[in-house]
Amino acid sequence: MEMEHNVHFEAFSNQRATKVDEIQSLERKLEKLRSRAIKEKSQSVAKALGTAVEMRRVRTDLLIARSVLSVLRSNQFHHRLMMMLCQDIKAGVQYDPSRISQLVPTEFSDLVRKSITSTEMGNVLGELRSELRKEIGNDGEPLEYKITSNNGMYRTEGQINGKEVNFLIDTGASSVAMGSEVFDAVGGEKGESISIITASDEIEGFSIHLDEVRVGDIVLRNVKGSMSDSMHDDEVLLGASFLNEIEIEIDDDVMTLRQTWAERAMQEKSGGGSE
Repeated sequence: MEMEHNVHFEAFSNQRATKVDEIQSLERKLEKLRSRAIKEKSQSVAKALGTAVEMRRVRTDLLIARSVLSVLRSNQFHHRLMMMLCQDIKAGVQYDPSRISQLVPTEFSDLVRKSITSTEMGNVLGELRSELRKEIGNDGEPLEYKITSNNGMYRTEGQINGKEVNFLIDTGASSVAMGSEVFDAVGGEKGESISIITASDEIEGFSIHLDEVRVGDIVLRNVKGSMSDSMHDDEVLLGASFLNEIEIEIDDDVMTLRQTWAERAMQEKSGGGSE
């Protein structure tokens, strides 16, 4: 039994070291992307947006890698403890069986037994994603909406609270921003006085709450917005409070907005995105 635990301990130790290297590599990659995005922001909004999408994917991989590392550490601890007990018993140490069972809490034993049943970690990522899909649903292909650039600007029609509006994609805007006339037309809850940041300016206005924002079949609920009397255009700036909740890809002059069915299901279950 001691030999069996030793084999597993060594295997999980090796897997842990590999996972630590992977995490460090992802952290370095994320930092490089962050530095690149800062430089690109003043040069090309499209490039900065593409880098931001890549950063989001790296963050997801980093989160999963850290979760896997926690499981590996748990298994490593479990097998190390079992080895020590085996060695002590061989040496003549008398243990009360009931005390031995209390050394490892039941919930911890269940975690070790159910989480990793072998030392093969290649399918862990896929298994985690499968479990997520079971919880929130995954029906078919992602929802996509394509916007063609017009002189470097991405404009499209959409809806706010069921009312038709014209959107201008603005990665520099912190929220879905609009003028007071548009706000009166679409409706919403007016909040406190704030400074509104856009790609080209900073103006005074008010925070607002939007029940629903829709672009094509992509829908977000409970979205942060802002309005200002200083904004006289009938266009609505589609900013970070919407864009950060979906995936964005730019290929040549075409921007693709993408929302997975899982993300859509989370919107339906929780009743919203950013608050």
